[in-house]
Amino acid sequence: SADELKRLETAWDGRDQIAEDEFFNDVLCHPGIPRATRTRIFAKFCQGSSKLSFQYFVIGIVILTKVDKDIRLEFLNNERDLERWIEQPPQLTSRHSEIHYNFYQVLAGVTHLDEQEVEELEKVFGSINDTKLCKLTRNGFGTLVGGAIADHFINGLFRAFDENDDGLVDFKELVCGLSASCRGPHTARLNFIAQLFDSDGDGYLSKEDILSLYAHLNLDKTLQTIHTDELGRASLTDFVCWANETKCVDDLLEIIVQLGHICLGLHPSSAEVELTVVCGFKQRVQLDAFTEWNIVSSEWWRQWVHALMSNSKVPPINNASIITVKQKNDWSYKVPSLSNEGAPLAQNLVINKDFEAVAPCLWKALLRWHGSAAREGISLQRRILPARIVDPTAVNSTKPVIELYPLTLLILRHGTATGGWLHSAFEWNKESSLRRLPWCVVSESRICTVGELLELLAHQLHISDVESARLWTVEIDGSPCKRLLDNDSVTLNDLKIQQSAQLLLELRNADMSWPEEVSCLESSNAEGYTTDNSDSSYILGITGLYNMGNTCYMNSALQCLSNTRPLTNYFIEGRHKDDMKRLKSKGMVATEYANVVKELWSGKKRNIAPIKLRDAIRCAGPVFAERSQHDCQEFLSILLDLLHEDLNQIENKPFIELNDSDGRPDSIVAKE
Repeated sequence: SADELKRLETAWDGRDQIAEDEFFNDVLCHPGIPRATRTRIFAKFCQGSSKLSFQYFVIGIVILTKVDKDIRLEFLNNERDLERWIEQPPQLTSRHSEIHYNFYQVLAGVTHLDEQEVEELEKVFGSINDTKLCKLTRNGFGTLVGGAIADHFINGLFRAFDENDDGLVDFKELVCGLSASCRGPHTARLNFIAQLFDSDGDGYLSKEDILSLYAHLNLDKTLQTIHTDELGRASLTDFVCWANETKCVDDLLEIIVQLGHICLGLHPSSAEVELTVVCGFKQRVQLDAFTEWNIVSSEWWRQWVHALMSNSKVPPINNASIITVKQKNDWSYKVPSLSNEGAPLAQNLVINKDFEAVAPCLWKALLRWHGSAAREGISLQRRILPARIVDPTAVNSTKPVIELYPLTLLILRHGTATGGWLHSAFEWNKESSLRRLPWCVVSESRICTVGELLELLAHQLHISDVESARLWTVEIDGSPCKRLLDNDSVTLNDLKIQQSAQLLLELRNADMSWPEEVSCLESSNAEGYTTDNSDSSYILGITGLYNMGNTCYMNSALQCLSNTRPLTNYFIEGRHKDDMKRLKSKGMVATEYANVVKELWSGKKRNIAPIKLRDAIRCAGPVFAERSQHDCQEFLSILLDLLHEDLNQIENKPFIELNDSDGRPDSIVAKE
């Protein structure tokens, strides 16, 4: 099992390999094993290697303890004597078993738990502790009990368990703490509660501790009667006497009992205790205590109550009555699901009639105590949202409600026809071969942001750079809606999705271009694009240029040149047209460059595509006809030459012969 593997990993302690002597001392642990037998067993584990790795160790353990006898014999090469020795080892594990048995026996002897309960707690502790320390840290403890008890009690509760005050709770401390708080006599349990308020662990409640106690328990003045000494302190015995007389901490005592069973792993000692603990916890903890809750069928819940009240066996958790089956003609049935919702729920479910809401820690406890049916017992986890998000018509818009039906998102990805889309994207007279194909289904909460969804999808594709992926809406609730989602903080609810949507996950090409941009530019010169800010105006000059496939060099040069203000003003003011008219020049490069500059400085668009300028430059400079990378400085030099040719005001420049320098200084020759 996972717990057994985890214990083996802990015992292995991160070693790469172990030798035979180490294997003998740390694994077999008995001096009575014959040397030859020890060597043969070690050789079987190593499978021909000189040292034993953790992988082969686990394989050997599984074969010797879990598999059929025939497979074990095959592993041992049909050595019957070795098989018999392993089946019935002579005093092999007696010392080890005795030590392990005494450990449980000792803990059971000094607590109010039996050996089986201690053993079960050990398994739970293995799943909740810090795997490196094999102990509970303060943060880990807070995660376990957070939401199930007021935050101001958590530090004190951790101190009460941390008997040696080392900032960690080991397994012995957990067992002793659970015994004292959940199973001991009433006075012992009250003494445990007193330790919650003893901030310095000196056995006395200071004046500040007592005031904090009164405040946190919200006690009336008439009940603030703990006996104190001349220093204003109260001993733990004084607290116990006061608590026993006033009953002021009885509610807190019941909460601690609930936490001990539900959050920290103690198995109820009887059906009555389980019923009291679970029902008390469920009634006390409100929806806003956790961000996510689990859904359990009311049908199973009634069976659980009946079984406990009649002292019969509780059936495994079964949610079949509230789960719906996907239709085979539904597109969500045909693609993989990345959802953690468990399964879709039947429509029109009513809380406390069709289903019960249980906190995540209570769900884990019920699962630990009673198990679950194979598929029908699947975890059905749902978010808690303000009512206005789930139902805009809700009267109490801020009331927390369960989001039973998350949004269903079909995620599309690009697929290509034969020949590849990049090839056809530059063949302007042909229909694009870029296609969008279903990839997966995701069920997400309405408060999930675009950034969170993008990170989830990028993680599935093992994409480390999230900037190389982006999302588009393609369809919302059956209506076409193409929109680039470039604001990571926008939620799915902000997108006005009611039930379902189709989203496109677009991945950047190797040449840094975006497939959708290239495809769109192919047919419409980037018209029809909408983004999250499509209706906004922008600061003059803060406009981007689309990468049309290895055109970064061109875009960089154009952005730099467009910020040369005298030249830019010349084109924006249209003075180039007068020069071109007088010179009777076609000036294709100058004309298209002017158009690009005007768009860059119009403040109306976020991005533009300089397609016509690129084509004009390609016609005049064949070196740029290929769709490969080029030097930015080289492009800038050629562009300036082309602009110069289009706008040069000298029609016929006569040849002027310059005088020779005849050894004169350069400064004098330059003036000529």
